[in-house]
Amino acid sequence: MKGDREMREVKRREDESLLGFYKRITENRKELGLSYEEWGELIIGENRYSSDNCRKALYLVKPMLESLEEEQINKITDNDIIKEIEDKKLELEKEKIRVQDQRREYKKYLRQDARFEHIHNTIKEEINKLNETKPLIHKEVKVDNTSNREAVIILSDWHIGSTSNNHWNVFNLEVARKRINKLLDKTIEYCLLHKVNTIHVELLGDLVNGYLHVGNRIENEEDVISQIMTTSELISNFLNELANHIPSVKVYSSTGNHGRCSANLKESLNVENFERLIPWYLKARISNPKIELIKNEIDDNLIVIRFLNEVIYCVHGHLDKPNVIIENWSRMLKEFPTEAHLGHFHSYKEFDEYDMTVTVNGTLSGVDEFAKKIRKTSKPMQTLMIYNEEGRECTYKIKL
Repeated sequence: MKGDREMREVKRREDESLLGFYKRITENRKELGLSYEEWGELIIGENRYSSDNCRKALYLVKPMLESLEEEQINKITDNDIIKEIEDKKLELEKEKIRVQDQRREYKKYLRQDARFEHIHNTIKEEINKLNETKPLIHKEVKVDNTSNREAVIILSDWHIGSTSNNHWNVFNLEVARKRINKLLDKTIEYCLLHKVNTIHVELLGDLVNGYLHVGNRIENEEDVISQIMTTSELISNFLNELANHIPSVKVYSSTGNHGRCSANLKESLNVENFERLIPWYLKARISNPKIELIKNEIDDNLIVIRFLNEVIYCVHGHLDKPNVIIENWSRMLKEFPTEAHLGHFHSYKEFDEYDMTVTVNGTLSGVDEFAKKIRKTSKPMQTLMIYNEEGRECTYKIKL
C-alpha cells in the first residue's frame, strides 16, 4: 500500500490541468512508484487491462505528450484530452481483441494438429492390420535389357467417395473399382507390348471427393477419412500389381483442391490437405523394393520428372491454366520442360507449344452434378504415354 504522501503525489493537483497531470505521472511513473497497471488505472479511470497492454499504451501516449508545445497545451481543453484518451482506450480494446483472436487461432491450430495426429494413428493401425491379414504379394519380373522405353501414367480426378446417377454416367465405389481394374489391365497390356522397363506414376490430385462444397457432402457415400483410406488402398494394390509386371515403378504426388481440410477457401492452407496422407499411407503399406516414392524437388504441389531426354512439369491444375502453364513455370524455374501434365479439368486435351506438349488428363468418375450444371460431358478415361530416347512414342487414352 502506498503511504499518504505517495498517494497525494499521484493525485491530480488543484492547479494542475488534466494534460499536465497526465504528463507528470507518465514522465515520472518510476519515481512515483507506479506500476503499468496503476498508471493505466489513473489514465483510463478503471482497472480493465493487463500490465502488458498498459505498457503498450504508455509508449503510445508518452511521445504524444512530449511533442506538444506549451502554447498548444494552453489551447487544449479537458474534453480534447478525454477524447484522446478515449481513442487510446479504443486502441487498447482493439489490441485486446487481436490477442484474443490470435489465441483462438492458436487453439484451433492445436485442435487440427491433434486431429491429424489422431488420423495418422487410426490409419497406421488399419495399415498394420492389412499388412498382417492381406499382405501385398511381390513377384519377380523378367527384365528386357534391350528395351529403353519408359512410360508415364496420369492418375487424377478419381473422386473416390462420390456418387453419380444420370443420363451420361453412373458412378460409385463399386463402379470405381471396376474402372480401376480395367485401367490396370490396359496399362499392363500396353507396357508389356512396348517392353517398358520403368513406369512413372503421377498422382495429380482430386483422388478423393472430399467436402469442398455442400453438393460434395450430399453426393459422398463415405466420409473423407474413409475416402483417403479406400483410395490409398486402391492405389497400393494398383502400384503393387504394376510392379509384378514392370521392373521399376516410380511414384510422384501432388494434392488437388477437393482434399483440402476446410471447405472455406479463404481459411484453407495448402498444407492442410487430406490428400497429403496418401503418400504417407503408401509408404507404410508398400514394401516392394521395385516401387519408389519420389519426393518433390521444389514444391509439395509441383512435380518435376526427369528421365531419358524428358523434363516434365506436373500439377493438379486448379491454380494453373493449360495455355500458360509452360510460360509461367519456365519463368519461375528458369528451365524449359519438354511437357506439362495437368488434371482438374475433367476432360482430355492436348496441344503443342513450340516443341513442348501440354496434356490435360480426363477423369475416372465421369459426368457429375457440377459437370451437368456447366453443360460439359466427357467419357471417363486416364492417360498412358510411352517414351523412348527420341521422345514420346505414343499416347493411349484409356477409356473406362
